[in-house]
Amino acid sequence: MPVSRRAFCGVWGYAEFLKSIADPMHQQHDDIVEWAGKFDPEEFDAARTN
Repeated sequence: MPVSRRAFCGVWGYAEFLKSIADPMHQQHDDIVEWAGKFDPEEFDAARTN
């Protein structure tokens, strides 16, 4: 099933994204990994982004 970027909007959507990308057994895990690529939430730098 293709991943909709809208499914991950907002706080709850981002939480679902993190849950599904971290769980190889999640129904959308493979699609999300394919869509998002390598993802490490610890790599985010708010100061650099702003």
